[in-house]
Amino acid sequence: MGRKITMTGKNAQYIEHRGANTTPDNDREILMKGDEAVYQEYAYGQTTQAKQEKKPTEDTVKQYQKEAARKLLMDNAEYVEPLATAPEYAKVTPQPVEVVNEEQVDYSASIAECFRVSNEFVRQRVCDVVKDYYLGAAANLALIEITLFDHNLLQKRNSHTAFFKSLVAWSIVCVANKDELNRIVRAIADKHKRLPEEGYKEWSKVFTNEKVICESVGKKLGPTIPYNR
Repeated sequence: MGRKITMTGKNAQYIEHRGANTTPDNDREILMKGDEAVYQEYAYGQTTQAKQEKKPTEDTVKQYQKEAARKLLMDNAEYVEPLATAPEYAKVTPQPVEVVNEEQVDYSASIAECFRVSNEFVRQRVCDVVKDYYLGAAANLALIEITLFDHNLLQKRNSHTAFFKSLVAWSIVCVANKDELNRIVRAIADKHKRLPEEGYKEWSKVFTNEKVICESVGKKLGPTIPYNR
């Protein structure tokens, strides 16, 4: 049954307080007269439904990961940790970057300029170590290049451009264009010049972390491609 509320007076006020899980009585008629009539209604303990975050589609996740991996090569290929506010699904593990070579440049001539032997066996061994130890960081490519030289696979220790072009020609890594290739080569050279010229097994404790990576790469090459410095 509805209610009829009539209030008169200069300062007429109607204030209603409702508890949790109660609904307002809409079947009512409230008539207020006065110069400063006030109507107030309060509800306490109301809970709001937590907003559910829409689960991203598989394509959305893949696209985010592709873009994140792509950025690993930016800023001289230094890896930047994802922001803490990024959604859980957006976290990306560093991995070899596979970007379409938009310009389709043929770098096959660089293979003979760089490698002493360029058969399929060597290509597969190089592919294996780059896949496991590159991780999108040009500094790691510098260590891989040094290890390959110390295991007598490369003609020169610091032919960075020919080395990286060979990886592209062998489809081990891909780049979008020449600008990106040059940026990665500069980053390789920058790391390379800060490492000792001796074979990696002779490096001091100052370079322990780099030495461990080189030793791991050397083991990955296998016993048929031994250390030779």
